[in-house]
Amino acid sequence: MFFDKTFFQYAMMVTLFILFSTTAVIHAAWCMPFVKRKQAAYVPALLFYGCIMLRDFLSTEYVTTGPIGRLTSAPFPVVFRIFSVILPFLGLWFLDGKRNPAQKLFLCILFVVLRWLSIEIPTEIGFFERDFIFRFALFRESVGAIVAEYIVWTIIEYGGMLLLLGVAVHILHKIYRHKDEDLTVQELVLLLAPVGTILIVKPIVGDYYKLWMSGIENGSI
Repeated sequence: MFFDKTFFQYAMMVTLFILFSTTAVIHAAWCMPFVKRKQAAYVPALLFYGCIMLRDFLSTEYVTTGPIGRLTSAPFPVVFRIFSVILPFLGLWFLDGKRNPAQKLFLCILFVVLRWLSIEIPTEIGFFERDFIFRFALFRESVGAIVAEYIVWTIIEYGGMLLLLGVAVHILHKIYRHKDEDLTVQELVLLLAPVGTILIVKPIVGDYYKLWMSGIENGSI
């Protein structure tokens, strides 16, 4: 059958490629107003893109069941999360003439948080959408209907993620007026205080999501 597991796997691979590529473009746009050398915005975006691509590759079924599956166990996922901040920060800082390191670190950390929030919000809405459509017999009985729903909702969900991220970047560019001013360490700590609470909550929500999905797979939920 055409609409088998392989179809959805390839569809998700294409979707994630588009999602990550567009995220890298938004990352570059996010850093652009804060750098004097424009290439300094592109390299960190590619580094960020590479980190999240590698992390998701190591989370695939082939790798987790293969000889390097141990890479997906702790503490390696945490290491990749750290790299997704540190590598773009180092690239941004070095390529922009080692200017304003506190600001560069803040930009990289904040983008990670914005990206996570832009993904989390549509994902949570998607749970309600799934429960809603399965009230109708058409989506419980027709393969074509559920595939059509999958395609349409995937476009809406991931398009919404990118839209939220783009809007957030646009708003923050307007709020952050004095982009050339050096950020002190004290200001960095103050700005990261609310961001830090989200970073603490992020893995908790992630673990809950994995537990929830595991419960669906084994039938306990």
